[in-house]
Amino acid sequence: MIVATVALALLLAPMLLVALAIRSTSRGPALYGQMRIGQGGRPFRVLKFRTMRRDSSGSALTVPGDTRVTRLGRVLRATCIDELPQLLNVLMGQMTLVGPRPQTPGFAAEYPPDLRVIFRYRPGVTGPGVITFNDEDTLPPATATTDEIEAFYLENVVPRRVAVDLEFCRNATVGRTVRVLWQTVLTARHRFCARKPEQQRVITLPDSRYEPADFTGTAAEVAEQRSQAG
Repeated sequence: MIVATVALALLLAPMLLVALAIRSTSRGPALYGQMRIGQGGRPFRVLKFRTMRRDSSGSALTVPGDTRVTRLGRVLRATCIDELPQLLNVLMGQMTLVGPRPQTPGFAAEYPPDLRVIFRYRPGVTGPGVITFNDEDTLPPATATTDEIEAFYLENVVPRRVAVDLEFCRNATVGRTVRVLWQTVLTARHRFCARKPEQQRVITLPDSRYEPADFTGTAAEVAEQRSQAG
């Protein structure tokens, strides 16, 4: 909590500038809150900078090429700046800096019993699971239907993300926490510098209608791996 307080004090001025930029580039508030499931299955309202157009509807998941995301929102999401307001959730004791990302009530209800153990832990602003399996890197493109995207997420992404997060939570140390925070910075830098489609990171998961699981890297690297495999 001390770290979160210091970080919030240092980042307050830049966060105000981000809020002004959001208000000046699209209609709607700079911040928005969304109900998520916290430690012990207790719901709470997670805070974020708004990255989507006002009154957007659709899936709770954000997929590659999602048209609901504003131009500025794409930058905020790529750099993880949209998550900074969650430092307030940390100060309120609802979140921690590193842990499993908080899940929406709808998706949490779909977790099988063996995965619900993850709700014993306090959710994090960042975590090893979301770094390894980021929604916009792993999900099918926006051309897929909402049902297809959400089924793919629950069947392929969630189990892997939970496994990575559980391993961290059960063996958490100060050193590992610092490494995850540093990895978050490096990942945000990579995603911001590789925003062109041919440079974006792609993580593929087992699904016969999409890419084979052993193809991974940038989009260009995946294409090369596919040609070599063929």
